[in-house]
Amino acid sequence: MRIMQQLFADLSAALDWEFRALRMRALRVAWGAALAVVSATLVLASTLLFLGAVYLQVATAAGPVAGLLVSAAFAVLCALGAGLAAKATAER
Repeated sequence: MRIMQQLFADLSAALDWEFRALRMRALRVAWGAALAVVSATLVLASTLLFLGAVYLQVATAAGPVAGLLVSAAFAVLCALGAGLAAKATAER
């Protein structure tokens, strides 16, 4: 009877350790996903602020149409850069 109790205690301890390790892995993945979303949001916000600043600078100097054209050109360059970065990351 003592051997069965010890076996069940060892099995319970091993399962508890495995569940704790699984929970830690799940939390690590969740934090990684949350930080990825936050960093993507910050990149998008900073890009939009940069494009807004470019538009304001060019629009005050050369007019609103020129500001829109220059902002659109910078937006296309940012999109191309993001695509190249995504492609380089996917190839790894």
